[in-house]
Amino acid sequence: RLSDPSKLVEVGFFAAPSTSRLPLVLAGSIGYVNSGKAWDAVDFSDPTNPNLLASGVMPDGPLTVAGHYAYDFTGKDVQVFDVADPAHPSPLSTAAAVTRYDNQLTAAGSSLYYFSDKGVLTIMDVSDPTSPQVMSSTKPVQALVDGHASAGTRDSGRGRGRERGGNRVVDGGG
Repeated sequence: RLSDPSKLVEVGFFAAPSTSRLPLVLAGSIGYVNSGKAWDAVDFSDPTNPNLLASGVMPDGPLTVAGHYAYDFTGKDVQVFDVADPAHPSPLSTAAAVTRYDNQLTAAGSSLYYFSDKGVLTIMDVSDPTSPQVMSSTKPVQALVDGHASAGTRDSGRGRGRERGGNRVVDGGG
């Protein structure tokens, strides 16, 4: 919690590797920092003194955490981990991804949403984290907000109506 967002003051520091290309993922006071090769677990409960819990706890790839589960995209699969003990995540399952090179994951309720580099949205049912199931996949979309995906379409200069800009909204069940 920020006491005054207009006056930010550094209270602590944790050196992330310069090879990190993915953002910090926070789950409560635990943060997962990408080292460029894997995810490291960091305890931020004392922001003046972040503490590295473990290195290389999960493979490199886009990651999201919801509750006691982390979802990691490895380039061809979605891996589910139990992160109740953040320093020792337990692999629970692996599910083949519908598309490759996915670059964004979002978990909401019992669903996992992930986007490919081409903007294809895939929705998985993760109500049973030991057996995730693909529920659906859409045409390219660009953003997910409150369980709904929105995408701008490209204007080739020849199209009319929906092909000339605008947005599609996909009900993601959220």
